[in-house]
Amino acid sequence: MSEQWYIKGEGDEKIGPYTAEQIQRYALVGSLAPEDLVWTERVESWIPASSVEGLFPIVQCEAHAPSITSPSQTPSTVLHPGYQTTARALWLIRLGSLLGFLAVVLQVFISLIGPKLSPDTLPFIGYLSASLVGGGILFFLVKLIGYSMGFGAPRDGAARALLGVALTIQLLPLITALIGASAILTLAMNDNLEFLVGFLSFGGALWAVAFFFALIFLQPIAGMINLALMGGYLKRVSLSLGLPAADAISLMRRVWWKFGLLGFTVANLLLEPIINVGINYLLALLGGLALCLQYLVAYFHYLGLLSSTRSSILFQQNRAFQR
Repeated sequence: MSEQWYIKGEGDEKIGPYTAEQIQRYALVGSLAPEDLVWTERVESWIPASSVEGLFPIVQCEAHAPSITSPSQTPSTVLHPGYQTTARALWLIRLGSLLGFLAVVLQVFISLIGPKLSPDTLPFIGYLSASLVGGGILFFLVKLIGYSMGFGAPRDGAARALLGVALTIQLLPLITALIGASAILTLAMNDNLEFLVGFLSFGGALWAVAFFFALIFLQPIAGMINLALMGGYLKRVSLSLGLPAADAISLMRRVWWKFGLLGFTVANLLLEPIINVGINYLLALLGGLALCLQYLVAYFHYLGLLSSTRSSILFQQNRAFQR
């Protein structure tokens, strides 16, 4: 069994394990600094990465730092087989996300122009709208398959945890919609139609509107949280490959900036009845438009990051086969 290496993170966090080849690539691209602490079973405690002979072009050894031999003089050139599964998973996630996004955009476009078209086109518009809804569900299932496949690699508990929470977040709007729809269907199937009509007549309509508004707000918030979680997952994948994680970190920062815009927009809406200043509506409108723009930028950044991470895996696999 090959030697396993760990990198000390914040506090007592132990990041890894990494193979000898991954540690060497990590140092080569500059993601591992000489002053970072590393550990393997051959040493008793954390040691500076600079004390590992052959890890850096110029070995920076301190007098008190123990020196050990290079992690591997003949590192393996073959990636872990699980990364092939990760590459396929990233492709499915990107495919489902992109096509699902396009289906939503087309659905919104049709709903806007549909009332302005001639009545003769309404049947076609109805079929097209139903097809887009069905396609959206299909693309969502493709994305879920990708999330499930992503647990194959890397062999990193934190990465799997991030992917698991991202999958759960993806399901929350769907679960909410199913619960609300099943409650209404249960009333209808139990011959409680009179009660259902009365419920909707006497205040129940307000609850129904509140439910749909909650669902509408839950979807984008869940989407933003999912982007942050997937940014963390792709960061772990990049680091496990010995690659820089700057793009993933940039995505996570962009998402937190979006949450700030969301808080700004909501705060202006809540303050309007209290302060009674018309400018709050204008600020809320500008904040909402900026939020939508940032969401589009972050979403396409995320799609690009999925593609580039998959390309990095395939590139390293091809390079290994050529050796």
